[in-house]
Amino acid sequence: MKKIIVFGLVLTLSACSNPQDPTEANFKVAIQDFLSSRKGEACIEVPDLPFEVSKSSLAFHFDLKKFISVGLVNSTETEKKEGNSKETVLTLSLTDMGKSALKKFEKPYSYAFAMGVLQSHSALCYGEHRVVDILNFTEPADFGGQKISRVNFTYTTKNISQWTNNKVFQSNGRLFRDIKSESEPIKDKATLMLTNKGWVHKKLFRN
Repeated sequence: MKKIIVFGLVLTLSACSNPQDPTEANFKVAIQDFLSSRKGEACIEVPDLPFEVSKSSLAFHFDLKKFISVGLVNSTETEKKEGNSKETVLTLSLTDMGKSALKKFEKPYSYAFAMGVLQSHSALCYGEHRVVDILNFTEPADFGGQKISRVNFTYTTKNISQWTNNKVFQSNGRLFRDIKSESEPIKDKATLMLTNKGWVHKKLFRN
């Protein structure tokens, strides 16, 4: 008889679990889905590689210089002639370590005339963001025909790559904050939208 009662209780609890309910558990899942996407990952954006740049211009590509110094990007020099002048050109390509950190993603093209057109981008990632806690949220309300809730939460960064310990990255504020987040979770906020399948971060919502 006890087994029947317990089994019945499990079924009741399962039936009450609705992904459309405005609960901390559902919001945590929705925010984690966002953090696990490229839009929320612990990454540094880079040009698509291989990438050619003049040696004199490399100073403007701060992150690429850093990635070369820690072994994620390889640099090969060649001399190119243009008329009577010579120029040293660097061909930058990913090392094996760099390839393991590479993530491809898509985001809207930034120029107004092509807004909405998805373009391929590359990033080198150094960790994984994980939701720690839902601090509070607003009661769901209609906004522009969509039911939304604004959520305050904290997250941390797991599985941080060893190359981030190199001193060349100490000036990268976001990376430094991510490294510290294991002991000091980062506070952030999100706007979630209700769909027929449950709650979703507004940046992942598709009309």
